[in-house]
Amino acid sequence: MKTPPVRDVESKFSMWSGYRDELIATAMTLSLLVLGSFLVTEKVFLHPVPKPKKLAVVAEPSSVPQPQTLGVQDVAPTPSPSLTPFQLASLKSVAASEGARVYSEVPYGEDGYVEYPGYVVTYKNPRISFDKTTNLKRQFLVDLTVENRSLAEGIDVRLTASIVKDGKVIIQDAALSLPDSRALGMGEKLVTTASLGLIEGTDLRELKFKPGHDLPMASHFLNP
Repeated sequence: MKTPPVRDVESKFSMWSGYRDELIATAMTLSLLVLGSFLVTEKVFLHPVPKPKKLAVVAEPSSVPQPQTLGVQDVAPTPSPSLTPFQLASLKSVAASEGARVYSEVPYGEDGYVEYPGYVVTYKNPRISFDKTTNLKRQFLVDLTVENRSLAEGIDVRLTASIVKDGKVIIQDAALSLPDSRALGMGEKLVTTASLGLIEGTDLRELKFKPGHDLPMASHFLNP
């Protein structure tokens, strides 16, 4: 049996086939480029890597001693000495503002102590208080202590003074004001401050404590 003769068919050249391959290759290349650009953009801008924080540096206190001024030394304050009532009154007068009413006190006579078998009287810190701006309003003050030791009938608390003007006694018994003038029973003690206003040009000479009940008077001369 004879094989039918095969006729050679001439294959023609196709331009479309080559162009299509180039398009496919180009499309794949562009796709890879776009995908790579997207990944890089997301990594850099959308999810940036956080930068490490800087730790704050705390400066340690310097142990170098501070420079001192030559010739200057630390000196402990010296305690001020105790002042008498007259000195304190003088300081208050100096510290007061100009034009303000200033009341000053000056000593007037000596302290006194009178003791009897039944009672004791003590005169302390006799003084004159006055308005320094006018020198017109004057007041005598004295701290008075009275103690009834053994008098069952009790004692009265009455204090008077003799008033002197131009060297002459013009009032024999001027009563001093007492915050508490009650009678003292046996064993009782009273500590108070007596006062007496003085007019211009007058002074005090003698203080007289009169306990009553025919008891002796406790007299004290101020001797200003």
